Amino acid sequence: MRHQWAIVVITACICSSASLSWALSFDPVFRLLSFDGTCQVRTPSAARYVDAEEGKAYPYGTLLKTGPESRARLGFSSQDWADMGPNTEIRCVDYPTPGAKVVKAAELFSGKLDVRLSRNFSEQNGLHVITHCTDIAAVAGPAVGDDAPSDAASLKFGVSANQQDSMKAILVGCDQGEISLSGPQYTVPSLTTKQMISVTCTFNRGFIRLRGEAGEFALQVMDSDMNPRLVDMAGNASVKILQKSSSSGDATIVTVLEIGKDNKPVRADSYQTSPEPDNLLPEAPAAGGRGGGEMPTDSRETKPQPAPDGAWVPIEETTTTTSTTTTTTIPELLRIRTVPAAPTTTTRPRTTTTTTTTTTTKPEATSVGEE
Repeated sequence: MRHQWAIVVITACICSSASLSWALSFDPVFRLLSFDGTCQVRTPSAARYVDAEEGKAYPYGTLLKTGPESRARLGFSSQDWADMGPNTEIRCVDYPTPGAKVVKAAELFSGKLDVRLSRNFSEQNGLHVITHCTDIAAVAGPAVGDDAPSDAASLKFGVSANQQDSMKAILVGCDQGEISLSGPQYTVPSLTTKQMISVTCTFNRGFIRLRGEAGEFALQVMDSDMNPRLVDMAGNASVKILQKSSSSGDATIVTVLEIGKDNKPVRADSYQTSPEPDNLLPEAPAAGGRGGGEMPTDSRETKPQPAPDGAWVPIEETTTTTSTTTTTTIPELLRIRTVPAAPTTTTRPRTTTTTTTTTTTKPEATSVGEE
């Protein structure tokens, strides 16, 4: 009898240990687990937003938004979820990729999203948070022993998206585990525990600034010979990427400026490359998935000002303070290209075109802070 009880106990322990290490595949729908305050949803087939229902499952392609002092939790599986902060607007979508993994994405238009995924989620799943300036990919949970508490073994990262004048400001921080970032002409192959980066861009991404906010990590860009090189982003170092379309429209001209931690220029590289579509949010993404419908309010407020093919359009603004007046000139770009990302990062094609000729005023991005 004692042997029988021993077998039962050992079997239970094995099953319990396995349940902690096995990853669950993301469900075909996501669930609104809970919310405080106000939360509204708009499904792909709906004509307008309606009040959300706690515990209800929604199809991918659904828009969600929270009100002031409101929060909501979304479940991708029983082990994986994301928390929306106040005044946050997102859309949960499929992220088609080759292979057997189930890959989903949260398009973040404004507000803050905190993601928590099980340690081994990447065995069967993938998750991206897509913004106007960067595509954040969940890579892996932290390396811990199998006997670690489930919360200590999870991947945790946060993304916030705000508007600063006519610029989009994105702040990305990894609390534990590993994520990666990719965007036009750059990648961050690995952002790990307690590391943070800010990414600021014009809506058409003709100007992008990346700055290290916490920790030591590397940013990958191209040099003048089109060879990848790494930039140390420690100590608030930054990189500015300026882009324009060639006069013929069949090439992209890029300048990469590296700024040291003392805010002095370190290096400048320029090159020309073929235009390619990017994977980021367009200037006016549509509700209910990628195509057709009304936009969330925040994403309609300010649209990029397009330029004709081959033109460097000066975007100038005179900013007056109590003691100084400054003028900043930034180029705009029509077509952009994404530097090859780290192996864990995938992209979906999108073609963005602009036809209107406009001269507009925009300031260079200021520092990014959390809400």
